[in-house]
Amino acid sequence: MPRYKHGSGSVYKRGKTWWMTYSVNGHQQWESAKTSDRTIARKLLQEKIGRRAAGRFVVGSDRVTFEVLIQMVKDEYAANARKSTDKVVYRERHLAKSFAGWKASDITVTDLRAFIARRQEEGAANAEINRELATLRRGFNLALQADRIPRMPHFPRLQESAPRAGFFEAGEFQAVLQQLPECLQGPVSFAYLTGWRCRSEVLPCNGAISTSRPASSVSIRAQPKMATGESST
Repeated sequence: MPRYKHGSGSVYKRGKTWWMTYSVNGHQQWESAKTSDRTIARKLLQEKIGRRAAGRFVVGSDRVTFEVLIQMVKDEYAANARKSTDKVVYRERHLAKSFAGWKASDITVTDLRAFIARRQEEGAANAEINRELATLRRGFNLALQADRIPRMPHFPRLQESAPRAGFFEAGEFQAVLQQLPECLQGPVSFAYLTGWRCRSEVLPCNGAISTSRPASSVSIRAQPKMATGESST
C-alpha cells in the first residue's frame, strides 16, 4: 500500500464504497467518494486537498443547489420587506426549466448561455432574460458572501433595446387614431389616456371595462373563474 505524507488525508472502505477523510481548519471531515474504485476515490481526495490549499474549498458547498440559491434571494426580499417577491417566483419558473435540482458548483457559463438560447427561442426579450439571470446571480452572490460556495460562474449580459423615447402630441394622436379601424379606436384611446399597455393590459380586458358618467373613474369587472379556481385573465 502506498504511503502518503501527513495532512494529505486518506481513503477507507465501508461496505463496497470508498470514503475519504481529511482536515479543514483543524476539523476532521468524512465524506463518501461514491465509488467502489479506490483509485477514483484517492483522485477525488487529492482534488479536494488541492482546492483547500488554493483557498477554493468550502465544506458543504456540494449541498448548495439551485433551489438553495433562489431561496436565499427570497429570504433577502422578505428580510427587506420588498413587495416584488412575486417577480422572483415568476423568474424562478423559467430558470428551473434549465437548472432545477442542479448543484451550484455544476452551473457554468456554458450552461447559462444555453439557458439564454432557450429563452430566446421561446420569444423572451433580452431585458427579461437579463432580469432572470440577475436573480440567479444574486443567489450566487449571497451564497458567496455567506461562505457557502467558493466561487461563481461568469454571467453573460445581453444588450437591451434602447428605452422608448418621444410622445404623441394630442393632434398627432388624433391623426393616427382616425386611420385605425373603428373597433380599435376605443381601446387605443383608453391606452393613450391611461398609459396602459394596449396589447397586454387593455385588449385582454375587452368588454370588462366601464367608465363612470362623467368619465372620472374606470372599473374592471372580474372575469369568470375557470375550473382551476383561477381568474381567466
